[in-house]
Amino acid sequence: MDAYFPLAKPALEAPFGLQPLGQIFPHSAPRSIAAGAGQVLFSPHPEALHLNGKDRFGLPYSVQLESRPYTLFRADLDHNGQVDLILSHETYGNGLAPTHHLISLLFEADGRPMPFSAEGYFEIKAQGIPDLIDLDRDGRAELIFMSYEQGYWITQLYKAQNARWQKVTGLFAQQRFPLYTRFTERPNRQRVQPPGKLQFGVPQLSNADPTFVGQLISYQWANVDQSEDILLNLKAENGKKQSCRPLSWYSTFTVMLDHESGRQIAVLSQQTAMQSLLNEVIKQKYAVKLFGERDSQVCRPELLWASDPRRPDV
Repeated sequence: MDAYFPLAKPALEAPFGLQPLGQIFPHSAPRSIAAGAGQVLFSPHPEALHLNGKDRFGLPYSVQLESRPYTLFRADLDHNGQVDLILSHETYGNGLAPTHHLISLLFEADGRPMPFSAEGYFEIKAQGIPDLIDLDRDGRAELIFMSYEQGYWITQLYKAQNARWQKVTGLFAQQRFPLYTRFTERPNRQRVQPPGKLQFGVPQLSNADPTFVGQLISYQWANVDQSEDILLNLKAENGKKQSCRPLSWYSTFTVMLDHESGRQIAVLSQQTAMQSLLNEVIKQKYAVKLFGERDSQVCRPELLWASDPRRPDV
């Protein structure tokens, strides 16, 4: 990122203030951390990392993540009065592969966590994450997300607001996003405008605005351990059928289920938990929203959010 980041150096000299919480490992003892409306209990297991807590109404929520060593931070990223959580782990990729995964749990006003995941060339330091900044100085964090395609480094920005990460497009803090720099054999921070004929398949990871609203009709599981993609068969509100294949390569696809007894969240690597949630979504005919888009040609969502129609607040 340092070699191709196209903004002036001062933008990186004042990263968003995070409180480091150290690391947690699959063999670590359970740990309680203050966040959201109360305490979040981290329960590591060899197969999964479980997070459990309660919202401000006393309803429980659960999050199932992949079993890995995580570096933990907390801060009120969206400035809504709720302390949020950031978890990071290495990808162990090489070459041009992204170096780290970031998982954020931004807490809504009712104290329920909203999941967001991104893989990228993030730098994780003991005292913070330089990729989290506050470019417009409004007290809300922005995440720098860089990707590489067709000889260009592409710099996108996501802003934390109302427990969501909104993709920044166009003029923001005197910069026009996304930003492009040409890949060279030496550091190059010179912004350029690619030719209009080039089409970039840049991932859109925002969990703020749905890309689909309807119902999940059925699904076909796959060998996600071998990077096979599962198939989701859906029906939109207008009755039109649609099929989607969440990308398993990064394992960032997440299912979140809201019902009258709480919220449940599971990532793709937690196969049994995710299948259980998908089965309930189909059986109960819950309303479904999809967020994020990995491919402009194929439906590849990042988040499936299902909710009981009797809950008008979600």
